[in-house]
Amino acid sequence: MATESPEKTAIAKHIAEKHSNAKHLEDSLYILTNTAGSGKAVSNGDNVEVRYKGMFLDGKVFDQSANHGGKGTFSFVYSPDVPLIKGWIKVIGNMREGEKISVLIPSWLAYGQHGAGGLIPGNTPLVFDIEVVKVG
Repeated sequence: MATESPEKTAIAKHIAEKHSNAKHLEDSLYILTNTAGSGKAVSNGDNVEVRYKGMFLDGKVFDQSANHGGKGTFSFVYSPDVPLIKGWIKVIGNMREGEKISVLIPSWLAYGQHGAGGLIPGNTPLVFDIEVVKVG
């Protein structure tokens, strides 16, 4: 009989205690909150501008677009192959301009067992607040 990993246990506990109405998408990827957008849907090849805040399950912020100067946004050309974490690719590809979500992303759809830059430990689930500011 297989046992749950500590990460899956932490995700299940977080969802049960703080986000019982979360929408399970797949593979421990959860939409925690969603405010609909009314603009253009994100499609392959679109220039996408987002605001984001990345947090650990305890709410501690590890990064946010506002910390990187300029307009406080992050821009990229959307495609399934864009070099972003897989969880972002999955959720942003289903968003519209003006939409805001909070999403829980497990490590295997984020920075994996190695983590990132000494800032994010391996096997760490993350929460991102993401707003699609512009799709063009």
